[in-house]
Formats: sequence, C-alpha cells, structure tokens
Amino acid sequence: LRSSHGTSLLQRACTLHQRGELNEAQQLYMEAVKADPNLHTAWRNLGALLRQQGHTQKARDCTEQALRLDSSDGSLWGNYGNVLRDQGLLEESCQAFKEGLQRSPGSNGLLQGLAISLSRRGEHRQVVELLTPVTNGAIKRAGHNNNSLAELLLELGNAHHALGEKNQALERWREGTYGAEGEKRLFIGLNIAQVLCSDRQFAEAARLCKELESLFPKNENLIYAQGVIAKGTGD
Repeated sequence: LRSSHGTSLLQRACTLHQRGELNEAQQLYMEAVKADPNLHTAWRNLGALLRQQGHTQKARDCTEQALRLDSSDGSLWGNYGNVLRDQGLLEESCQAFKEGLQRSPGSNGLLQGLAISLSRRGEHRQVVELLTPVTNGAIKRAGHNNNSLAELLLELGNAHHALGEKNQALERWREGTYGAEGEKRLFIGLNIAQVLCSDRQFAEAARLCKELESLFPKNENLIYAQGVIAKGTGD
C-alpha cells in the first residue's frame, strides 16, 4: 500500500511538473519520497526541479539519493554533472558526465554537458578532440538538420574560438545554424556576428542580424549587436 500511494503521488507530481506548476509538483514529489523512500524517479525528478529553482545543494542531495537507488541511468549522471557544475565542482562534474557516457555511449546530451564543464575548466583543446569526430560522423550520416547536433556544434565552435581558431569556429557555428532551434539559433547567430564585426565585415553581420530579427524581434542581445554594427559603419 505504501508503494502504491507513493507511485500515485509521483504520477500526479509528474503531471504538474510538465504543466510548469513547480511548487505544487515539488510538494507532491516530497510526499512521494516520504511515502516510499525507494522511488528512484521521484528523487530524480525532485532533484531536477530543485535545480531548476536554483536550490543546488538540495538538488544535489536528491540526485545522489537517486543514484544510490539506481546508478545505471546515464542521463541521471548527466543531471548530477549539471548540478556539480552549478556548484563550481568542475572536475567532479566532468567525471559524472564520463560515468554517464559509460552507461549511455554516444548520448549528445552527455557529450554537450561534458564539453561545457571542460570549457569552464579552460580545457578547450579537449573539447575539440571530444566533439570533432562525433560531429563529423553525425553530419556524414544524417546531414546538419538536427538540433542536438547543433548544440554540439555550438560548443565546438566556442572551443575553437577560445583557442583563437576563428575560421574553424565560424565553420562549425555555420554548420550548426541548419539544425539549431530556439535560443540556440540565436546564440550561434550572435557568435558569428561578433566575429564578423571584429573583422569589420559589418554588411554580412547586418544581414545575419536582420534574419535573426524576424525570429527574435525583441531580444536585447540582438538589439545590442545591431547597435555595434551601426557604430562600426558610422551610422
């Protein structure tokens, strides 16, 4: 009966979580794990929700409890890597993503998380070595039009840029524009525009920002970029 009650609470919490009713979902997740402390999914989801709300230590505690119950889920190790990065524990974060990749080889989400943590440590060359074969292989197999691939290309371009490899950065970011969705499309476009402006290629940067304007008409970063372009052209 205890397990059944906990599972029922978990199901209701998941529904509320998906609706974005976070406070209500949090309360039900907490009731679920109190009713059945062995509910791995409840601990996992509660950890993710608490991180979403900025409660990193509580999120870490819940995620560690989920891992104690079941450490076979690669994506859960990804959650752990994210919250460790939030706490500035970059070496531990990298290790968590590597643990996840041992369980879920080839996961783009885990690769992206590891790349971000490596970049935070300043290990940009490792990011290039990690992501280049993966992205090249994915493009050959399925082309560019994939959002998860675009996210990897964004991180790969960022690493090249941090290493001063401007042309390689532009190439990878441009490859990423084909499949990027939402804010990733904006981030990639603004990165390209920034490099173009640094090379005083203002006309090309202006055309790119004009395309982005139709997708993100009120984004402050895009408006700022357009201001930089206007200043560069003397307008």
